[in-house]
Amino acid sequence: MSTFGLVLLWLSGIALIAMRADISLLSDGVFQLKLAAVVALTGFSIAANLTVFAAKKASTPPNAARMKSISMGAIIFGTLALVLAIIAFS
Repeated sequence: MSTFGLVLLWLSGIALIAMRADISLLSDGVFQLKLAAVVALTGFSIAANLTVFAAKKASTPPNAARMKSISMGAIIFGTLALVLAIIAFS
């Protein structure tokens, strides 16, 4: 489910750029920080999915400490991406 939300985040960001028809937004520092936060969030999502996939393959629960750090990173970068998106697109 979280992967679906991340896909929507990427698609909505692309749509917002297209609707503004303003490519200069790409050179805005706040937008670049937002994009970096979304890329980091994507990395955390991939790490979580790979961790769960490996645990299912081994028929063991995912490593709790690893999942906790991945979750904390995802929360931080998800919140940062949201705040920066509000600033960048306002």
